[in-house]
Amino acid sequence: MHRLARHRGNRAHTDRVTTDGFSRPARRLSLWYGGAIVALTPTMTFLVISTVYAIIGATRGPLTRTSAAALEAGTAPTSRWIEVSGIADTRDSIELTYRSRAGPLHDWYVPVIAPGREPAGHATIVFLYIGGRHRRDFSKTMPTFSGTVSLSSLPNQAKAFFAKRGLQADPHHLLINFGDTPGESFNDAKQLGWTAAGFAAVALICFAVGRSRSKRAASA
Repeated sequence: MHRLARHRGNRAHTDRVTTDGFSRPARRLSLWYGGAIVALTPTMTFLVISTVYAIIGATRGPLTRTSAAALEAGTAPTSRWIEVSGIADTRDSIELTYRSRAGPLHDWYVPVIAPGREPAGHATIVFLYIGGRHRRDFSKTMPTFSGTVSLSSLPNQAKAFFAKRGLQADPHHLLINFGDTPGESFNDAKQLGWTAAGFAAVALICFAVGRSRSKRAASA
């Protein structure tokens, strides 16, 4: 009985050592490879956003000066970076608020109309999008408003609000990112690109360490 008990005890001890010896390195390897995969997700996200900003900066063209009256008459701007003269109708503007981890985000949409024209009863073709970065630069008394033409149109919530005020957005309206310039878009693309590169470096380090330890474990 005593000898049998020792045999069982040794077998249990041997099994435990064998199991721990192989499972811990395996878990560590999976953690390194998992870290590489996790780091690749923000890498691709920031890379895509950086590319979008770079495209915006590259395709806006030189500054075109025009007016709300000319745009309402059907004269299309010759570039996607424009300076528009007109009246900012802040009375009928709308501010949409969104929640985020960094705090509330405020998007302000302001119609720009030709002088002497009532906002209601006409299709408005020019709208300003004013984000937090350029909000302090805006004044309704400004004679002109410059920015890059957005890739998107007014959000449906803003359209519905304007419609309640009797202000209809033209189907081919322009949404101008107030204060934005092509150079600013390139700077944003560069910063986002460096962020993507940082995450990519983390992914490569994790993968390299995991591969090195995997080869070491195989040759042991």
